Amino acid sequence: MTVIPMLYKMILGSGIFLGYYWLFLRNRRHHQFNRFFLLAAVLVSLALPFVHIEIPVAVRAPMRVWVPGELPVTVGEWQEAELSPGGVPVSAFRWDMVWPLIYFGGLVLGMWRFGRSAIRLEKTRQLAVRREFNGQQLMLTNDPVAPCTFLNNLFWPMELEPASEEGQLILRHERYHLQQRHGIDILLMELVCTFAWFNPFVHLINKELKTVHEFAADAAATPADEALRYAELLLEQQISRKQHLLILPFSHPPLKRRILMLIQTSKKHNTLFRWLALPVAAIIFCALAFRPGRTVIQPTDQVHARLGYYANPFLFGQEFSSPVKSRTIVIDAGHGGIDPGAMEAGISEKDLNLSLAKDIARLASEYKVDIELTRTSDALPGSDDPKESLRYRMKMYQDAALFVALHVGAGSAVAKGEVIIPPDSLGKDIVSASRRSGSMIAKALEPHISMNQQLKQVRRSVYVLNQTKVPAVLIECGNMSLTADREALNDPVRREAIARAILTALQQYLESGC
Repeated sequence: MTVIPMLYKMILGSGIFLGYYWLFLRNRRHHQFNRFFLLAAVLVSLALPFVHIEIPVAVRAPMRVWVPGELPVTVGEWQEAELSPGGVPVSAFRWDMVWPLIYFGGLVLGMWRFGRSAIRLEKTRQLAVRREFNGQQLMLTNDPVAPCTFLNNLFWPMELEPASEEGQLILRHERYHLQQRHGIDILLMELVCTFAWFNPFVHLINKELKTVHEFAADAAATPADEALRYAELLLEQQISRKQHLLILPFSHPPLKRRILMLIQTSKKHNTLFRWLALPVAAIIFCALAFRPGRTVIQPTDQVHARLGYYANPFLFGQEFSSPVKSRTIVIDAGHGGIDPGAMEAGISEKDLNLSLAKDIARLASEYKVDIELTRTSDALPGSDDPKESLRYRMKMYQDAALFVALHVGAGSAVAKGEVIIPPDSLGKDIVSASRRSGSMIAKALEPHISMNQQLKQVRRSVYVLNQTKVPAVLIECGNMSLTADREALNDPVRREAIARAILTALQQYLESGC
């Protein structure tokens, strides 16, 4: 799964949770429930991008018998994005490199902000004078942020006497923060906001969680007959108080909401919305974590077997007997590393090529085909230099039965994908075998993705085809600029159907005697 869809799931999940809270739970008196709901909303949203649960979906393959025959060939050139000397396409803006820079820039800024607050807090703690009062250790300080708490530390202003009426109210408030360990919540949320700074909803949840903490502490510290006096105290403490990232100051804003909560006379808790929060959370989780899988359905019509040919390659799990010994086919996932290939809608061609190649290798044993991949990770094989990498790849398939280069078309110039074969200069045997395999692949792919039903023969523009000593084809699996093709290649289920189509054609090629 690419990074952008993962971020979408994280942001969408946290946004839906916050929306439910805002509509049905905000400014209610069930403070403990709201506290844990907000914390759970953040944790579940962070986990959602990494949870993938497949739901079996029945897919019945239509029986469509086709007799393999060679497709017509047109002679032309094949162009992909021009590479600069560093291997970066000069025709495309490299968003795949810009986004990480933006993220790490925001991360560094957030870590600086977090670290600055932590250092200031530690200095305040070291300079504070310890004092014991009624079993509670107070850290007396002249820092204007006091009174406040952080983890198990209670910072207290030196000019305020804890035994006074005002001091007793504030002390009960701050003790409640310590007893409920609100400081751990704040520390966790600040870390989440630092690393997920791009998600606006986690910042809103963090702000709302701090307010809920204050609601709960106000309720615990204030007797019913002292609500107005407590409200006056909040207003007094707000004057000349500075805000701090990691602490819970007594005069934490928004004061208007805190005062309104104090003087509320209704005790209605809206239990219905609390109970509904659980199924709503389950629905959100399932909607974002589950994705369609597949159910293998074996067709009963065996006419394709009697004819000696193969039906639509969407027939999952079909067993075929091979009259010849299985031979190695090399699959080359085009591009990689610093060379992303084409870019559309935040998706790079190199990632689609690699995902399809891995699917082919994973499923190959079902088709009695030996597959070797030129790369299995996002790196150019053999060398970081694109040209040297091409030479290295050529050495890998000198003894192969067939070389297959996987690419995806892009741009308005090519409406459909196509299969490209080597020039006539490489000899009749290589060209004939390449044309035969290319025809089988193009026909097999046609039901699943846009494919031109004509082969293209290059004269000199494709290095891996011009220098080959074995049959070779380059497959443009559809066109990234077409939304339907891009979605098909980016969807695991539909991409597997494409991989099976290619494998069916490759097995047919091997059984034909190559």
